[in-house]
Amino acid sequence: MGPLMMLTGAIVLSATTLAVAFSPGTGGRFQALLTAIHGHVVATVPGPIMPIAARGAEVFLSPWLYLVMLICFLAERYFPARAEQRFFSVGFVQDLVGWFLVNSLLRVALIGAFAATLDTLFQTRLSFLRIIPTDVWPPAVGLVGGLLVADFLKWLHHWIRHKVPLFWVFHAVHHSQREMNMFTDLRVHVVEYLIALPVVAVPLFMLGLTDITVIWILILMESYSRVYHANIRSDFGVLRYVFVTPQSHRIHHSSDLRHHDHNFAVVFSFWDRLMGTQWDDHTEYPDTGIRDPAFPHETSASPAGALGDYARQTIYPFKMVWNAAMGRGWTIGGADDRN
Repeated sequence: MGPLMMLTGAIVLSATTLAVAFSPGTGGRFQALLTAIHGHVVATVPGPIMPIAARGAEVFLSPWLYLVMLICFLAERYFPARAEQRFFSVGFVQDLVGWFLVNSLLRVALIGAFAATLDTLFQTRLSFLRIIPTDVWPPAVGLVGGLLVADFLKWLHHWIRHKVPLFWVFHAVHHSQREMNMFTDLRVHVVEYLIALPVVAVPLFMLGLTDITVIWILILMESYSRVYHANIRSDFGVLRYVFVTPQSHRIHHSSDLRHHDHNFAVVFSFWDRLMGTQWDDHTEYPDTGIRDPAFPHETSASPAGALGDYARQTIYPFKMVWNAAMGRGWTIGGADDRN
């Protein structure tokens, strides 16, 4: 089964699950039809991948996520960090077409299979590592505790990806965006997902969180990431001492060498304060991007052009790894200029 079919199946599975769950209890042909569609999808999506794909679809289809995107759209319109940046900029089209739409297929195909493998491995071989039974957590405690654990682990592997050259060359794709927007958080090379997934997933497995708790953690993180990657001029006032803000994360993406290796946090900014990596000036809104003139930046606002740029950007880290293997060294701004 191809990745497009898998994604379609996951979306239909999620949508029909919600429809069956919340449709009026009147019986009738419509609900029977929805139930039949749901059963067909369950039968056609590959068994090991279906639960993971369904969870991903529930996150992708969450109305909360699209409400946040609407708020970001309005905030970018009326409170832009860069007033001269058009909403439908070349960078926006690239992130929307190449990284939001196309890269999602790779995420479902590769990450879904990898996540299913991790889940199966943990349940069959490593379940003794579970420190708390699944039914022990009260829902609110599980959500907050799981979010804190996941967020710190994301801070940690984010910091590692900046420090290890082999990981950085893939992470540099994310930092290449010069026109920050709400979809920039999805400009993530598929290899990065493969690196990050075990770091976060295995500890969450050990906590024994329920599926619905994990889904809500993902919805919260995915939605909030849209906010602080957007072209919004705001430091959130006193809330910046708790949460990552569009201003603080823009510092993290800055092309100014002074800002490098700061503001790694994903949701809670206090991790950076505790680890000494917080940039304290909350008034700066610098230019963003990486210091590599050879990087294949997007040049076209057409869907076809965005697809070509996406392919070149996806291939580029592998070319850099090949250059390193051939003794040509790392080329993104030099090893000392990593963001």
